[in-house]
Amino acid sequence: GAVQFSRERMKGSGTGATYDQEGQVLWLLKDARISIAPDAEGQGAAEGSAETAGFARAEHYVRMTANAKIDGDGRHTEADDITIQLSEDEMRVQTVQLRGNSRITGTGTGNTATQNMASRDIDLTYAPDGKVLQQAKLMEGASVQLPGPSGAPGRQIASRNMIIGMAPDGSTVTALDATEQVQVDLPAAPDSPARRITSAALTATGPASAGLQNATFTGNPEFRETHPGGRGTQPSERVARSQRIIVETKPGFGDIEQADFRGNVR
Repeated sequence: GAVQFSRERMKGSGTGATYDQEGQVLWLLKDARISIAPDAEGQGAAEGSAETAGFARAEHYVRMTANAKIDGDGRHTEADDITIQLSEDEMRVQTVQLRGNSRITGTGTGNTATQNMASRDIDLTYAPDGKVLQQAKLMEGASVQLPGPSGAPGRQIASRNMIIGMAPDGSTVTALDATEQVQVDLPAAPDSPARRITSAALTATGPASAGLQNATFTGNPEFRETHPGGRGTQPSERVARSQRIIVETKPGFGDIEQADFRGNVR
């Protein structure tokens, strides 16, 4: 039958439940719903759902299994399995583990934040206050989309694995390390063609005020420009290869301002 529980700011409901008193573990067996009320500052509210969900008081975590989804702080998070590790007082989020078909949408606002992240698995690490996202680790089939300026098409970064570091605001991307099968797609702009850069590895950094602005591609990088052509002209491509490519962009991995090719340039 219908089950409800509450603990501090957390409430939950479902159909059917088991409770292990010795281990202090409560499992909702069907149609699980978990909500977290906002804190005293009006932040930290979240709503979650899954087929089943468990709350382990002794080990301070919440686990949601099968079609797990969470909405809160302007983000939509979904995966096959989500585990939220809480602080000892259960008032703050320390880490979130997403396993299987992981996706996060709407992770910030402005040109310096990510619009979405996706990969097989994602690990999120939060600041001590439990509100600010510090790092995202994407494993197997990683992809990140950054918004374009003034509603323009976004920039896509893909690789096998990726680690993303955030500024103190929790949304501006200030560090990005990608390994294996790296591909960066920069859409065409009114004064520049579409560009694609591929490599074995990418390291990008930037200040908290501007986001990513400097990127170094290593491992047989290739820089490719595609010109669509116009009336009476055919599409064309320009391709450059070297041992290393160093790129400087506008804030938030925006339009390329300079590309420096080093080592065996062709």
